[in-house]
Amino acid sequence: MQDKEVKNKTGIYSYVFTGEEKDLNLRTFDKHDKTIDNGQVLCVACNLEKSNKRLKAKERIYRKLKKRIIAVESGLGKTYCDKKYKEIFDTDKFTLGIKYNREKYPNLSDEEFKSTFKKEKENWFEEYSEFILKTIKNAKEPIITLWLQKDLLDFLYKNGVKVEVLIANPKYVSKDIFVKRFLRRGNNLNFCEKFDLNQTYKEYKDAKEFKVWLINSEMFLDDFLFATGSVLNGYNKPKEYVEYIKNNVKLC
Repeated sequence: MQDKEVKNKTGIYSYVFTGEEKDLNLRTFDKHDKTIDNGQVLCVACNLEKSNKRLKAKERIYRKLKKRIIAVESGLGKTYCDKKYKEIFDTDKFTLGIKYNREKYPNLSDEEFKSTFKKEKENWFEEYSEFILKTIKNAKEPIITLWLQKDLLDFLYKNGVKVEVLIANPKYVSKDIFVKRFLRRGNNLNFCEKFDLNQTYKEYKDAKEFKVWLINSEMFLDDFLFATGSVLNGYNKPKEYVEYIKNNVKLC
């Protein structure tokens, strides 16, 4: 009587004697309603419930890691923080090596290489996304920073990784601030021209699957991290400045 496939409960008695399944009026699925999971035919709703359970199980695994995982807009200082603070591990330093062939530019720095004509490797994203997922699991640092790239974030979300996103609010933060930083670190004008604060803002401001932070004034990644509760040994800016940062960081 509890079987949800049986739509005609009273037909169970007839079925006992006749063996005719038509008496049960069994639930059926057309091609739009059914899906396959490990060889088992499930309705879309059942499969969605099963997928949600798997996702929650994965999320529990990553919550136990007690790591802060943040995808950071370019120009906010991931590389600097990776070098200065033992609490921070930047996975973006592996992006160029996995995504592109660099044989023709062996002597260029990462920032100089970003401004060249780059040839992508085949199937780089599959290798890259799995590598980042494995790195997040194995890294000992409490703060993991990521390349801000939507396909990567969607992949991590589907694998139960809770990601924060840090972007600048173009209403209050000028692109000129970032251009000066890019030129100082070795990027060329072509790289700077392609950088679009407005596009990034539009892409992430309404994202529900991520915790999206907006910065409303000029600041760097370590300022944001310290102001939002992370411990950074070696961060020693004045309390008044930290309070200023706190007042200029908002959740979408």
